[in-house]
Formats: sequence, structure tokens, C-alpha cells
Amino acid sequence: MDIHVLKRSLFNDLKDPMHFLSDYGLHTTGLPDAARAFGNSVYFYSNNREWSVLTPASKVLHSTVNSFKTETHTLAIDPPPAWKKQMKKQLKDATELVYEQQLLTSCSHFSDFASFWEHCRIPPFLTIEAPAFSRRGHHKQFINMFIDGQDEVTGLVTLNTNGTVNVAIRWSLSESEDSGQVGWRPHFAGGIQVQKFGGLPFAIRKPWSWENLNGLSVPMHDSFVVKTPGLSVGAVDGSVVHINTHKKPVFEAAIQALHRINGAQPWDGRLCIVGNKKAMPGSTIVASIMPQQTNGTITWYTQKLSVCNPTQPVAKRQKSHH
Repeated sequence: MDIHVLKRSLFNDLKDPMHFLSDYGLHTTGLPDAARAFGNSVYFYSNNREWSVLTPASKVLHSTVNSFKTETHTLAIDPPPAWKKQMKKQLKDATELVYEQQLLTSCSHFSDFASFWEHCRIPPFLTIEAPAFSRRGHHKQFINMFIDGQDEVTGLVTLNTNGTVNVAIRWSLSESEDSGQVGWRPHFAGGIQVQKFGGLPFAIRKPWSWENLNGLSVPMHDSFVVKTPGLSVGAVDGSVVHINTHKKPVFEAAIQALHRINGAQPWDGRLCIVGNKKAMPGSTIVASIMPQQTNGTITWYTQKLSVCNPTQPVAKRQKSHH
């Protein structure tokens, strides 16, 4: 028999063995149709492939992924309620496969599937963990990250709270030898698709170009930060300072251009100070400021602030006459 014919007859269980090169594992394989037990855990398969699920865009609650500050990569996300409901139904169907085949010891402790299902624990939100280092040699093990499903940014970026991601996960059902508890556990499958990073975006500095903006945000973030030059305070009204804009014409022109691009009213030279720091007329401030637009008005708020207040003249001592 020809070697190529033999190869096709033997190795035909995978319909698309090179699929990872096109989608990097960021896909949903379909519903689970098979289950196999390895020790105290059961893993699931769909069409002869590992059962994997790609979450919808989900908010990041906590992340240590690729930070290597601990021994474990941890990612906690909060998917939409509709997806959680759908996922619970799929997990129930997968649990029925386990019960029908009696793949776990605890299956025999329950007279019917309904009681076994009630015994199974499902996490209220997804917390996915993986070892950050190899057992032998303690080498770093990265979790793959992608932007737009193609550009890999593994090890180059950091996920922060309030970011938005899609995560390819696979599920296992495990039982504890000591307590007999049974629970579902998610694992990283293909990697993470980053929609937004969360945290503070990078600062736009002089010469204050707005070419890469999308409205009042930069790519992968909900907003952006502008680093100001030294600005002279002309007046103060509570937490609002009025800037002498004529002293920094290049900066004022850039801000006015941004207002025009977004169809907002011209900047009136006001900045809102956030925090306990105070300025006074004559102060010089350097700030990182963020915009918020309401209808046709853009208001600027300080995110970081340095204040140099004017020095007070020192009264001269009068010479004493003896």
C-alpha cells in the first residue's frame, strides 16, 4: 500500500488538524459528545477534538496573567448573564454524559442524575488558573494573548481590572478524594483575545496629535490622558481652576482643535481638580488630564497633578536702634 494512502486511512480522526494556525485556538468546537476520565477528573470532546468554548466579551475582575508575580496565572472574568445561562445548560448536558457512563466514583452514590447534578458545583463567575512556571527548571509559561484575533501580544501587554476579553476555555469535572465533592473547573484552552486593556491609557504629550483617536478614546482603551505643559492659574472657583491660556498658545490650539473634531463647544480654559491638592491664583500646575463629554461640552479632569504655588514675599526685619 502506498505510504500516503496508508497515512490517510490511519490518521483521519481530525478534520482540520492545522486549525490552530488560522484561529489560534480562539473558537468554539460545538457541544460535547464524548467524555473520558483521567484519574479523578473527566475531560470532554466534541467531534474528536477537545471541547472548547470561546466566551463573549467579558469584563476582567482580576488578572495576574503573564505577570509572573505569583506561581499561578489567574484570570477572573464576569461574562454576560445570557451566556452564563447557556453555559450552565451545556455543563448539565455534559454532566449527564458522566453520570450515564459512571465515570466518577461519586456517580454511584446517587440514585438518579437529578440528585447528582444538584451535587455538582458550578462557579458563580469564571476564575481560570494555570501554572506560571514549569515544574522542571522553573521556566516561565506564558498564556497566549492576541489583538484582533491575529496580532500576538503575548508578554508585551498587561491585563488590568475593567479590561474586556474573550477567553477560549475548556472544562473539566473533578471530584475530591477526601470530601467527595464534585465541581466544574475552567482551564485556558487557546488563549485570550483582548478587546480593551483596562487601566490607564498612555499619555498624549507635546505636540498633542489626535490622529489615532477614536472620538475621546485611544485604541484598546475607553479614554485617553493628555500631559499638559506648565500652566499658569488665573483664577480658582472651588475645585475648578481657570488657566491663563494665552501663555501657552500651542497647547490651547491643540485642545481647541480636539473640541472642534468632536463637535464640542470651545474650551473655556477650565480644569477640574480631582483630589485634595489645591491651587491658587498665580500657581503653576502640570497635570495629566482626561476628558469627559456630555452632549456638546467636554470637561477636563485631572488624573495626576503637580502644583507649584507662588512664593510669598518675606517681610524684612527692622533694625533695632540702641
